[in-house]
Amino acid sequence: MIINFFKDQIEFIATYFINFGLLILFYTLSTEGTVEITYPLLVSIFTLTVFLVFKGFRYFEFNRSLKRSSGKEVNILNEYTEEEKEVVRVIKEMERYYIDEISMIKNNNLKKNKFISQWIHNMKTPVSVIDLVVQRFKLGEIDIKDTIKGVDDENTRLFNNLEQVLDMLRLEDFSKDYIPVETSLNELLKSVINEKKNQFIYNKVYPKIEIDNDVMILTDLKWSKVMLSQIISNAIKYSADEDQKKMIFFTINKLGNMVILNIRDEGVGIQDYDIGRIFEPFFTGDNGRIFKNSSGIGLYIVKEICEKLNHKIEISSKYGTGTTVKIKYLSKL
Repeated sequence: MIINFFKDQIEFIATYFINFGLLILFYTLSTEGTVEITYPLLVSIFTLTVFLVFKGFRYFEFNRSLKRSSGKEVNILNEYTEEEKEVVRVIKEMERYYIDEISMIKNNNLKKNKFISQWIHNMKTPVSVIDLVVQRFKLGEIDIKDTIKGVDDENTRLFNNLEQVLDMLRLEDFSKDYIPVETSLNELLKSVINEKKNQFIYNKVYPKIEIDNDVMILTDLKWSKVMLSQIISNAIKYSADEDQKKMIFFTINKLGNMVILNIRDEGVGIQDYDIGRIFEPFFTGDNGRIFKNSSGIGLYIVKEICEKLNHKIEISSKYGTGTTVKIKYLSKL
């Protein structure tokens, strides 16, 4: 520490003696006589020594307090000069920043662990159902056709749950997988609807696109497709009715630099006391008791994607009548 102190002061000491030498030289040249330099030199050395002692005390005290504060409160630092005060200020700002970062990481890990734990619990249900179906087949309670159908249904549920949790995990590296582009909302919508063609036909639910003019939006194609696919799948699932065909209406409104996509179904709707919790992970509400393949992950992922894409999502519903999902995109004026 002593060596470091003198390294820090070497420029000052050198400047001090250079200045002293120049003063002696100037005085000698101006008086045309010999100059006694011993006394002023001793005085200068004494003054410099006193200065360095006081400065050294502050230097050593600050550095000792800096070492003592390692891993502890920054408030125990002893700062004397403006430079040291600025150092302490920067250290405190860094401390606050990393405390916030650590807190955020802990909360995210806690949230992730809770999510994975609940997801594993949910995955056990289809596995148990498959085991039950196989046992019933072995006992001769059901035939091979019903067995295959039961296993296939639960396998589809397992696959969908796996896809959803993979999407959730990919969202953690969203910044590495995010490419915002200007794209046609009409074409994007038709692409997702076309991918869902078999699901529409199988459930006797039909799309109706009521769009007069195409609009361009700023979004990420991959994540927008994941989001729209989940919303449309929900609309189909909760609209399916064996007795009559149902429709899902798609409309677009433009308001300034905002584009609003409305997806309205004629499904079972959502109870008023459930609507406020639909974006919570694993929440299925009353509909989850009726539709056994509800995981409660889909809308949670949709909400996360919307926030990361800087889109807005609103859901309104009337139980027994249907649900409307509004997605607000940014558009070029």
